[in-house]
Amino acid sequence: MQQQSGIPRLQYLIKGIEQVQNNAIRFITKLKSRDSITAAHDKLNLETLTNRRFKLRYNLLLRLLSNEGNHASLTNSYDELMNSKT
Repeated sequence: MQQQSGIPRLQYLIKGIEQVQNNAIRFITKLKSRDSITAAHDKLNLETLTNRRFKLRYNLLLRLLSNEGNHASLTNSYDELMNSKT
């Protein structure tokens, strides 16, 4: 499942970082340009950058929610932001 960032102007940055990762995988495994990067990625057992971003955002959310009492202003700001989008 490929999740994309909700901010279109960041797409080129995400694609660039993923290209760097793919080039690093090709270098590490000595792949030719015609060989599949997916098989090499799986063989190296690397987590996708999409999954890493998701986990980082999820962990940040959990940390914020676990300290909700300490960060009531953040919670209120989040609620206001979400209500303004509907």
